[in-house]
Amino acid sequence: MVHPPSSPSSSTTQFTQQFLSSVLSQRGPSSLPHSEDVKWLICQNLLPLSESFSSLHPKTATFTHNVSHTVNLLQSDDTVPILFHNVTYNITVIIWLMETYPHHPPLVFVNPMRDMVNKRQHAFVNPFGLVSIPYLQNWVYSSSILVDLARNPLRPRRTGSGGGVTEDPNEVYRRNPINKLVENVHTDVEVLRKKREVEMEGMFTAQAVLRQREEEVSKGLREM
Repeated sequence: MVHPPSSPSSSTTQFTQQFLSSVLSQRGPSSLPHSEDVKWLICQNLLPLSESFSSLHPKTATFTHNVSHTVNLLQSDDTVPILFHNVTYNITVIIWLMETYPHHPPLVFVNPMRDMVNKRQHAFVNPFGLVSIPYLQNWVYSSSILVDLARNPLRPRRTGSGGGVTEDPNEVYRRNPINKLVENVHTDVEVLRKKREVEMEGMFTAQAVLRQREEEVSKGLREM
C-alpha cells in the first residue's frame, strides 16, 4: 500500500497532487488500470475530496476481486461524519476507485468499528458493508463527484409515509433529463476526440510517407 507523504495542512493539496501525478504516471505490473483520457478527471475528483475531508487522503492498495484476481487501485478511507436523526456519527468509510471509474461509480464500503455492527436489512448497506445509495445508482460520468458522495453518503433523500426511504419524485424527474444530456454531450466529445486522434495519426503517417519519398527522390537525383 502506497500513501502520500505526510505534510503540513497548508501543503496538503500540493503533496496530494504530487502523489496522484506520480502513481497515475506509473507503468508496469503495479500501474493503475485507468486509461490516459480519464486520469486528469480522477485527479480533479480526489483533490477536492482531500481538501474537504482532510482525513480522506488517497492511497494505493490491492483490491481482491476473487482469490485469483487482484488489482492495484486507488482508495480513500477514514472516518466520515454521518448525520442520522440529528446526531452526527463518525463512520469509517472506504472508497475504491475501480477499473472503470469514473465512467462507473466507485465501490463504497462501511467498515464498522469493533463496538459497531451493520444493521440487518439496512436500506443502504448490505451485510458485507457494501453501500448502495441513490447517488451511486444514478452516477453520471463527469458530473457526479466524490465530494458530494462523501458529504453524507448514508443520508436518505426523503422518508415516505410507510417508513421506507425513497427519493423525491420531482427531484428525480428534474435531474434525469439533465444527467442524460450531460452524458450525451460527453459521449459526443469522446467520439470527436477519438475521430480527431485518427485524423492526426493519418496525417502523421502521410507526412512520414512524403518525407520518405522526398528522400528517395533526392537520392535518385544525386545518383543521376
